[in-house]
Order: sequence, then structure tokens, then C-alpha cells
Amino acid sequence: MFAALSCARLGYESLPDGSLAPLPNDTSLTRQGGLGGSGGVSVDGGAAAASGSGGLGSNPDAGDIPRSGGVDAGVSDGGTSGAALTGCGPAAPSAVWSFASDGEGWQIEADPGASATSSWTGAHGDPAPGALEIDATVANGVNNVRAYLDQSPSSLTGKVLYAHVFLESGTGVTAKVFVQSGASAWADGDDVYLEAQQWHCVSFDPRDPSVVTPDFDRTAVRRVGVFFFGDASSRLYVDQVSY
Repeated sequence: MFAALSCARLGYESLPDGSLAPLPNDTSLTRQGGLGGSGGVSVDGGAAAASGSGGLGSNPDAGDIPRSGGVDAGVSDGGTSGAALTGCGPAAPSAVWSFASDGEGWQIEADPGASATSSWTGAHGDPAPGALEIDATVANGVNNVRAYLDQSPSSLTGKVLYAHVFLESGTGVTAKVFVQSGASAWADGDDVYLEAQQWHCVSFDPRDPSVVTPDFDRTAVRRVGVFFFGDASSRLYVDQVSY
């Protein structure tokens, strides 16, 4: 448990005790796992998409979260040559990154002991061609890789964040969606173990996070992303991020 909690801090920016420091004893977390990113290398081309509705709100629990599927809406053999994932996205999104022609401002970052490169590809995608292509090496469950976008602070109240994720081959890689507010407050969704040659729905529900720090503010989310952990070298694709 202590190892999992220490792992959860890796990769967040501007942490008081350093990005590799263990969690203070008085830090309260819900469940275990999760991390976000800082810095990183920009994926080629493009600018960030619309950041969605929001701003600072007085009641972060207000509003129902509409769903077109479950928190993990399952897997699909689809993509550019088959049926797309269904139920993996809001019915009326306020922000969408479909990567139709470029990387839309997304960046990639790797922990020490991990490595990653990222580019845009038009050869793969779900539900249409265009995706982030990531070549990543993750190790020991704690040396992780993150793809993320910095945006203007936006509210996720009444929303669920979704991403479509694909593992080209192999085993041993798990994905999560994460979000960040402020300098170092964060929350993330459930683990989704990736099976090769399938599109997976990875999501984050602010009402039921897998991990959340006490100062996380769902009404002022400034970073959204997907991170990968496990013990493997793999090619991955990320597409159709939305909330």
C-alpha cells in the first residue's frame, strides 16, 4: 500500500517535497494509485481544442453527470477498419480532442526509468482516422508515461472525462485517465488493463474518483490526460478524448 501511494505522487509538478518524494503522513487519499504529469514534449502540430464550460463554481457536487455508457464502457475490435467503441463519450460534449489532423497541443512525459515518444498518425483512430501514436516503455509499475493537455481552468462538474486507448501488441500495460487542478492537486479514474488489438474506454467520473487529493478542485481543472503504467515496451494510440 505504501509503495502504491508513493507511486501515486510521481509526475505531478511543483510538489512541495519534490516530485519523487514520498507522501507526507497527513496526506489523505481515496483508494490507491494514479498520477498526472508536468513539463513534457509537445506532440507535433496543432493547438488545444476548446476547453469546455466551467470556471470556479460554488457547489462542486451540483448537477447530474449524463452517461452514454459505464465508467468503463468496454472494448472494441474497431477503429479505422471496424466498429467504433460505443458508449465511450458524453452525449453532448463540451470539449473534444479527436486528433483529426494533428496532435492538438497534447504533450508526452516519462518518469525516470521510463521513456516515450509521441507523434500524430492518420493511419489509426477511433471512431475515425487520426490519433496520438505513442511508443512507450514503462517499468515496475512505477516508472510511468503520461500524455496530457494543459487547458484554461474548466469545470468537470456534471461531466465525465473519456478517452479511447489502443494497445498495438503485447501485454503488461494499464491505462488511467487523470486530471489536475492548481499546482499539484489531482484525481484519476479506474485502472483499465489493455488487451492488444482492441480499443478500450478509459474514463474519469468526478463523483467517484479512484484517487483524489484533498485540495483537488473539479471546478477548475487545468490539465487532462491519460497515463500508462506496467512493465512493457509498447506502441499505444489515444483518440477521442472528451468531456
